[in-house]
Amino acid sequence: MLIIEIRDYSIKLIQAESKVKTFIVKSSKVFSFADNWKSYISNTDNAAELTSFIKAVGKDTKALICLNTSTVIYREMVVPKASPRYLSTLIRHELTHALNLSSDFLIDYTILGETTKNEKKMNKILVTAVSAAGLAEYIDFFDKAGLSIDKIDVSLNSIQKYAEITKLVSKDVNTLIADIGSSSIRQYLFEKGKYSVNRVTKVAALEESDELSIETSTETIEKMIQFALSQGQNSGINKIILFGSFKKIVHLKLYMNDKLGIETSIMDRPKILLPIKNKPFEHDEAYALGVLFSTRYKRKKDINLLSAYNTFFSRSHSTLNLDAVFNSLAFGLGYVALFAVVLNTIQTNMVNSDLQKVNAYLNRADVVETLSKINTMNQNITALNELTAELNSIQKVLDSIPRFNQLKIIDLLSVKPEGISLTQISFSENTVLISIETDDPTLIHEYVLALTPVVTFSEVSYTSYQYSTESDSYTCEISLTLNGESQ
Repeated sequence: MLIIEIRDYSIKLIQAESKVKTFIVKSSKVFSFADNWKSYISNTDNAAELTSFIKAVGKDTKALICLNTSTVIYREMVVPKASPRYLSTLIRHELTHALNLSSDFLIDYTILGETTKNEKKMNKILVTAVSAAGLAEYIDFFDKAGLSIDKIDVSLNSIQKYAEITKLVSKDVNTLIADIGSSSIRQYLFEKGKYSVNRVTKVAALEESDELSIETSTETIEKMIQFALSQGQNSGINKIILFGSFKKIVHLKLYMNDKLGIETSIMDRPKILLPIKNKPFEHDEAYALGVLFSTRYKRKKDINLLSAYNTFFSRSHSTLNLDAVFNSLAFGLGYVALFAVVLNTIQTNMVNSDLQKVNAYLNRADVVETLSKINTMNQNITALNELTAELNSIQKVLDSIPRFNQLKIIDLLSVKPEGISLTQISFSENTVLISIETDDPTLIHEYVLALTPVVTFSEVSYTSYQYSTESDSYTCEISLTLNGESQ
């Protein structure tokens, strides 16, 4: 089996083998590119090298893909429990509305677990979206290389499954898993063993000096700890697990243990993965391994963008021939009607001349066209009734889902005291996080008090503020929980 992890500037191929209850990683290789994938494979030598490696290790041509690029869109939602068909329609409608996505985006979701909202049991889901055209570039190449792709997953989903399957996180404590890369830090918070939230931070300093990169990484993770506390986690984060491509990750672990006073470790080889000679465990492969392990421990509803991809392109292809199919059905209905009339004619002992007249009448172009229009109208009326009923059901749900829109931004600005600047606004589920800056720290408390009675927000909180000697100003993050829509 071949696992292909696609990143922004590289592709990693992992050759693995599945045993009865375990897995083995036999080999792996990284192919890096400076620009983009399309430019990379347009070079004949590059394409030949990659294809050659695939053919060398691809005795079993089945392949799994893990998308780990910045082009993948994620959104966490809380939705009512419903049938898959209804839920898929709701998710596409909500995501398209919130992010203004075009129709050529592939969308899929997985159910993370249950939650309670307004005393009703709801599903917490992770939704992902990716451009169909962008994904087609990869699939076309691997198809030509002779691979049979079984599944296409995404990194956020795969790291959750890795943590669940390998029992990396304990149900008794809050655990932060941090991927330390060369230019970014991705953090995943698990509350009592269950995934809660993630945060991605671009950090240019990681490419500079070792000392600066270790300090910057620690400061970034410390902010995540403060954020967790602001979300109501009184016990905070009890354990930190590091992994990634950062070369000084061992030094970072020692520094964080001393600086933060929280048990910090580096991701180790899980028991489900057998050791193999000359191939040490690489924790940077965790995303790809999450997809591999999930082939045996399957969820009831999991993300597989390959299904969405196949549906999208088969629908596009069938749309091209819709007129031809419709015309065939219209003429077929005409001949069925003709056959029924002929039988009736025989039964009533109509003479041949009358039969010929009826036959001629039914084959007249205007009569065939009229029958076709009547049939089309009936089909449209049926489809319209179904669509209306479904849209009414969807609208009821959409009206109860909190949204962060322009009106809520106005609520933030209308009560903001002079002297406070908004530097950043982020939104996840029903929580808005705003970063502010001011020369007068008393204005921070004044702003929080002004936001508290605003009906848009059910809860307003902040932890503390920090003073920056460089800008000679105070910064703070305020967390705002949105109310549901009133109508």
